[in-house]
Amino acid sequence: MRLHRNPLRLLDCKNPSCQEKVLSAPQIPQYLCSECRSHFEKVKELLERLNIPFLLNPYLVRGLDYYTRTVFEAQAEGEEGALGGGGRYDDLISNLGGKPTPAVGFACGIERIVLHIQKRREIPSSCLQAYVAYIGEEKVKAIELASELRREGISAVASLGEKSLKSQLRRADSFGVKFTIIVGEEVKEGKVILRNMKEGEQGEVEVSELAKVITRMNSFG
Repeated sequence: MRLHRNPLRLLDCKNPSCQEKVLSAPQIPQYLCSECRSHFEKVKELLERLNIPFLLNPYLVRGLDYYTRTVFEAQAEGEEGALGGGGRYDDLISNLGGKPTPAVGFACGIERIVLHIQKRREIPSSCLQAYVAYIGEEKVKAIELASELRREGISAVASLGEKSLKSQLRRADSFGVKFTIIVGEEVKEGKVILRNMKEGEQGEVEVSELAKVITRMNSFG
């Protein structure tokens, strides 16, 4: 009956008879249209550029039927069960009568995350230190840079969407960050602009030295 009512739910079925049918069924990635395949390849490319390891699971299914194109789960290495999961739902708002709105969302298990942090003995910083803005076509580089800063222990977020630099600086100010990194043409020479939001001063910094400079400036308050 499930095969006829909601065939995708077969992928989430734990009954052995269901699993037999799943293993012999066609896999979704083999039947993507050209537009969806291009989108999927771009998602994988960005994950690789950000050094985020991922495993393609053709049998992954999420419980909400309004997801489009991409669904995902985040899992801690060496542990069973996902810490969280979600996906894109680009058509949901328009289906409810609103304007077409690209969207992505997720849900996470707070208890699982807390237990994982306790096991790793890592306590994340509660203070956002840096906001990475971009000029022109450098949005992906800004996202990469924010990811690199987080690996260096500096809490950072990157600007998303299509916003003017002035709007991005206002957003950074609303977050109360100490520093804004502006990624522009200079990044091709390995440099970015570091702006001290409190003092209103800025200057060029080598990308390779950025984390060290921010750490040193933080030590002076």
